[in-house]
Amino acid sequence: MKTKALSAALGVVLSLASAVAAAGSNLVTNGDFENWSAGWTTNGMEFYSSPGIGHAGDLVILTGCRGENCTSTLGSGAYFRQEIDTEVGSSYDLSLWLSENATGTSELSVFWNGALVRDIVNPANDTTRTGMVQFTFSGLVAASSRTALEIHGRQDPRFMFFDDISVTKTESVPEPSSVTIVGLGFFAMLMFRRRIR
Repeated sequence: MKTKALSAALGVVLSLASAVAAAGSNLVTNGDFENWSAGWTTNGMEFYSSPGIGHAGDLVILTGCRGENCTSTLGSGAYFRQEIDTEVGSSYDLSLWLSENATGTSELSVFWNGALVRDIVNPANDTTRTGMVQFTFSGLVAASSRTALEIHGRQDPRFMFFDDISVTKTESVPEPSSVTIVGLGFFAMLMFRRRIR
């Protein structure tokens, strides 16, 4: 009986620790492009190695596509795409870094599960020398167990560079006080078990 209670308490503690870890894990494969195209489907994009351009590491993905057709339509234009494992009804956050090596018209569009999430004109003009700019998109809800993420870009006079793409689940993480209480309960059970021996 005591062993069952101890096992149950241990199970709760491990479940809470697992939920904390899962909530912050990146679901994107090769989000930093350091393994070149692994995990990605692309169109109108190139993998490029140039130290100092990316957010971290040496590899980025870039586009020199020009015109609104680069970013306006799902599955065409200049994009990189990956299907990720998701849970139906769960909410996710997307983060990406980008820079551009010119001014002029540029555009970033993000599609999640086939729907346009956001279209941003001139997101990071002429920022290659000063560093990449981070963009985040929150509250992306999964409608199935596999969700397509598709990111489009255009930089009419020159190039747009992308790096460090991440998607993380925004599942509610237990309050630190809840974890502490469960931990104290587990410790009390251990002490009780030790006294009985």
